[in-house]
Amino acid sequence: MKAYHIDRLVLTHLSYGGEPFHDTHGNRVGFIEYAVNTPQEKQTLQADMSGTTTEQSIDCGYLVVYDDDTPTFHAPRINHQGQNLDLSRIDLGVLHVSLNSEGLPWDVLHSATVDLCYGDWETRVALQSSNAPLVLSKAFGHAMTANMRYRLTQYCMSGAPIHGGWIHVALAHGQAEITLIP
Repeated sequence: MKAYHIDRLVLTHLSYGGEPFHDTHGNRVGFIEYAVNTPQEKQTLQADMSGTTTEQSIDCGYLVVYDDDTPTFHAPRINHQGQNLDLSRIDLGVLHVSLNSEGLPWDVLHSATVDLCYGDWETRVALQSSNAPLVLSKAFGHAMTANMRYRLTQYCMSGAPIHGGWIHVALAHGQAEITLIP
């Protein structure tokens, strides 16, 4: 969560098949908080399924609280089929981009930059000739539903810079892995 600039994630309005969850002591559990600096213990929750519903799904809402002044993201409620909640596919309200520049012709470049845009937010990052991808995260505090765009500029050791065109990228829950191609 630190890499995404998240201080804590709070699951709210928890229910299973429309029934509330209870802990092993019988206490109702309406929310679960995952905080960056707090060790997490495994929890087993139970729901009373003696009612009329046979639906096997977990319903919840969630809040994402960031480690800066970005407003808290109040996500819409989600419904997850099954008995285990998979949090790997939720939108955290964070743009998280990995830029792989390994394939650029570093033997003829003295530097390269990438301009990134999401909505009215723009930034320019300098690339390194290392094999490790450059990872950029920016908290927005809202669902990441729009496309992102980027433009590569290569600065040759001789001659004029090469400005690439804008490339649009569909995000998957605010995430993108981009391999830069000259």
